[in-house]
Amino acid sequence: MAPPSKISQLPQDLRDELIDRIRESGHRDYDGHHRWLMAQIKARGIELDEPISRSAVARLGKRQKSISARMQEIRAMEREFAGDPVHTNRTTNQMLQLLAFAKTRDAYNGTIEMDEDMLNSMALTIGRLEKAAAINEDRERDIREDERRRAREEAAEKAGAVAAQAGVSPETVERIRRDVLGMR
Repeated sequence: MAPPSKISQLPQDLRDELIDRIRESGHRDYDGHHRWLMAQIKARGIELDEPISRSAVARLGKRQKSISARMQEIRAMEREFAGDPVHTNRTTNQMLQLLAFAKTRDAYNGTIEMDEDMLNSMALTIGRLEKAAAINEDRERDIREDERRRAREEAAEKAGAVAAQAGVSPETVERIRRDVLGMR
């Protein structure tokens, strides 16, 4: 395991400011960020065993760039699924099932070791995922039924309004509404 970055030993506010500067620059000019950081360390009187290298600043920038890219992917997925929470739940459930399957496959093939606790956790997880999938299916069915009911109600109102404008008797208008709603 790699030793912790020297940057991680700096005060949190200085690290945050460095990350903001890197982000604002579009993850460029690591030499400039390094000079700024070294000036800040000197101005604050921070004692370090060894100076922070320009490479350490560049590694931090690359790590932050990777995190930013992942966050953009997540935001894009959120926007894509924003109007359809059921789809989000289903997709998340499928991803988790794939991960569980991959772990189980790897254990079966002997590429990873799976002890009794891990196997128990996996079984519980799979059971919970199946329960969540059933709940999602029920939720989807209820949503579709609500949409159909609302569509029938709107159609009944429109049909009743058109019939009333055409001079159809109130009893016939009511019968039309009931027929559209499926009420005999």
